[in-house]
Amino acid sequence: MKYYLLALETILVLLIATACSVDSLPPITPTVTLAPGMSRVTGVLQVGTREESQPAKNALLYLAETIKDSTGSDSFAALDRIRSPRTVADDQGRFVFSNVPPGNYGLVLDVITNSYLLMKPGSEEALLIEVTAEQQVDLGTLLYDSLPLPSQP
Repeated sequence: MKYYLLALETILVLLIATACSVDSLPPITPTVTLAPGMSRVTGVLQVGTREESQPAKNALLYLAETIKDSTGSDSFAALDRIRSPRTVADDQGRFVFSNVPPGNYGLVLDVITNSYLLMKPGSEEALLIEVTAEQQVDLGTLLYDSLPLPSQP
């Protein structure tokens, strides 16, 4: 009887361990709760053509505050690598900036040795973003013919 209970206990432990296996759990996507008054900016960065594009994997992106020109229009962006909101695109090119203070920003691609203010795809106009409190700005898919990205392994 003692061996029977021990065998039953072992089977129960194995069943519980198997049911709680990490492999059987769905992947967890962390959700960042926004601080009061802050916002989120999302999008997808891709390189190529509409027929054949590749995600800009691991692209380092910043939101640089815009600077007004002599006419009062936002036309430049000032990147501060310490204070500017920063994120890295995932393997699908998706990016998320969370807890962004309200303001006007330019989307900047940083490749360590240089930084590039991104233009609106297919345009010569800077991609400037207005962020308002407690809102999400979805830039959608940004498809560029080419970007100065480091080569992917």
